[in-house]
Parts: sequence; structure tokens; C-alpha cells
Amino acid sequence: MSSESALGVRATQTQETRGKILDSALKEFSEKGFDGASVRDISAAAGVNHGLIKYHFKNKDNLWKCAVDFLFQRLNDEMVEPEEDRSRPRAERVRLWIHRYVRYCAEHPEHARIMLQESIRDSGRLRWAAKKHIKPRHQTLLDSLPITLDLERFPAIDMPTLVYMLNAVTQAPFNLAAEMRHIYDKDVQREEFVESYADGIFDLFFRPYLAHRGD
Repeated sequence: MSSESALGVRATQTQETRGKILDSALKEFSEKGFDGASVRDISAAAGVNHGLIKYHFKNKDNLWKCAVDFLFQRLNDEMVEPEEDRSRPRAERVRLWIHRYVRYCAEHPEHARIMLQESIRDSGRLRWAAKKHIKPRHQTLLDSLPITLDLERFPAIDMPTLVYMLNAVTQAPFNLAAEMRHIYDKDVQREEFVESYADGIFDLFFRPYLAHRGD
């Protein structure tokens, strides 16, 4: 193996190791909060030596920030609209966008949970995440709503509140998956549930108010 190939393999292994650590960190932080999370438990769950976390991330606070960066980058990647969808009618593009977001919430409930943990504490970490990640994403959505919806027919509610309403309804069953299983014997991770839930959100919150602009 050439030196360049060896370097490439090591770089790939390093990225894979970082990914395992960050996935484990997100699960630990979302379930136990920052203060309750254990770096040793994170390293054990990731199957890596405890010293590797210090090597890659220096300290627990930086690990949390790197994990949240990783979280939002994954959200950005999974929400990219496929090229073939961009020529579809607006209503279908909105429906597919909702399906992508519902699927993301189903597969990554740690996203909402970790933000809830920090919001309860109104922590400096939350303020960091709000400035770096959450506010820019919300602004993108706020900019798109007047194009997507016919606001003259939409119920009298300000757009920032609408963003939180949509987030709440989208995330709720996946954050309360155990509760729904115990009460209704529903598995919210099943493909049929995810698909029907996404369609329900579209039908209730978007279809009646879609803007029709001849496209």
C-alpha cells in the first residue's frame, strides 16, 4: 500500500471513529442532559478508548458542541431536495419535504430531545446552538412560508409561532414513542406509521392553505 493510500485509510478510520463517538454522545446527552452525561459511558457505547475522546474533542463542553454541529449537518444533508423533485408541482414538493422531515424526526429523536434538555435549563449551550444553527434554519423556513402558503387564507397566527407548532406536531410521537407504545401499542418507527403521519401533517396543515401560483 502506498503512503498516500495509507493516509487515506487512516483519514477514513478517523472520520468513522469521530462519527461513532458523536452518535454515542448525542444519545447520551439527549437522554441524560449535559450534566448527567458521562464521557466514559459515551466512549464505552462508541467502543473506543476513553482517551480518544480527549484527543479528538479536548473536553465535554467541546464534545457537546461538536455533537450538535454533527447533528445539524446531518439534518441539512437529509433535507436536501433531490434534483428530480425540483420540477414537480409545488404541492408535491411540499408533501415530499414534509416526508423528509418526518422521517428525520423518526430516525433521530435525539435532535429534539437534546434541544429540550438545554431549553429547560436555558443554558449557554442553548444560546450557542440557537445563534449558530437554529435561528438560521428558522429564518430559511420563515422566508419560504409566504411562498408556500396563501397567508390571506391562513389562520391568524404569526409565522414564528407557526414554526414551533409545526415542529411540535412533527416531533411529538417520536419523542413520546414509549408512551404511545404502552398506551396504544403503536410502533412509531414502522414505515407505515411514518408515511401516514407525514401525509396527515400535510393534509391538516398545508394542503388547505397552499398558495396556487400557476406552477
